Amino acid sequence: MTNELYKEMFSYEIGTPQHYRNFEVYPLISKTPGKSFPFHTLRSIKKKNLVKLTEVNKSGQVRQVKIKNFSNKDILIPMGQSIIGAKQNRMVIQTSLIRRFSKTIIPVRCTEVGRWKYNPARYYGDHQGNNRMKAGHHSTHFSTDHTDAPLFLLSCVNRLKNEGNGTYNDQYSMQKEIWDKIRLEQMYARVYSKTKSLTALLDKVRNEEEEMQIEIPQKMENQEGIIVSRNGSILAMQIFRNADVYAFHHESSIRSLCITGDSKLPDNKMSINDWYWLLASGWRMCRKAINKGNLHIFSTNGYSGEVLEHRNRLIHATFTCS
Repeated sequence: MTNELYKEMFSYEIGTPQHYRNFEVYPLISKTPGKSFPFHTLRSIKKKNLVKLTEVNKSGQVRQVKIKNFSNKDILIPMGQSIIGAKQNRMVIQTSLIRRFSKTIIPVRCTEVGRWKYNPARYYGDHQGNNRMKAGHHSTHFSTDHTDAPLFLLSCVNRLKNEGNGTYNDQYSMQKEIWDKIRLEQMYARVYSKTKSLTALLDKVRNEEEEMQIEIPQKMENQEGIIVSRNGSILAMQIFRNADVYAFHHESSIRSLCITGDSKLPDNKMSINDWYWLLASGWRMCRKAINKGNLHIFSTNGYSGEVLEHRNRLIHATFTCS
């Protein structure tokens, strides 16, 4: 980790908290917005037909998907990005930067155990088994969902990446835990899904917002990220080093990081007053991280996360309690 990257964490100040359900959402405001790194994400570019996500081949591979970038900018694919369609819905488990005019394979995990075919119809219903189907359309590629992987999945993926060594058993353990957590949370929330899809749970969250008129906190000027806390303790933090790109992820980030489900949260959470110390600690821990190119995967003080850099500049960071 370079001194230049370390200095970038001093580019933020915390804003006045807003409320979403029973959480406090603090905006992270950039002091140097003009120095933001230029890139796209799937949400910021989706209407321009400049990116395509598909199965790796005709038969498909559960743990991998292929992405083609036709644009003249790099594309950030953050950990937790939810992609739906193709043969099976997935979540991205490792942040990647896809270079302009290139194609590559990115690591994913299944979030829909009951489907393996090109038919992205969504099945959901109530706890009494009254089935309803929201029909999808035949598609050979992926699109983004309205919400990314929730906090209870991000936390377990962060923890397992730090604990595991990449063996087959470790890889299977991550997939099994993701399936188990989705199943348990659907039972807890009384959500039925014929294909055991995470999307059914995320749909319920958005439907509740509409029915109960729950408002998403407003995005602030020069905002590049959020800190989510409950009862004054930090649960998660996410940063996109580009205010314009962050605007496309504002709602999805809040929903994602506020879905804790029935998970037992750790007791050693930091106070929101220590947000700056957590940010600084995370950056320092990059020196001891599991490094994969410019991606730093680390764990410290009851939190786990990732920091992605490029040419000594911050691009994206995600911290979650673990």
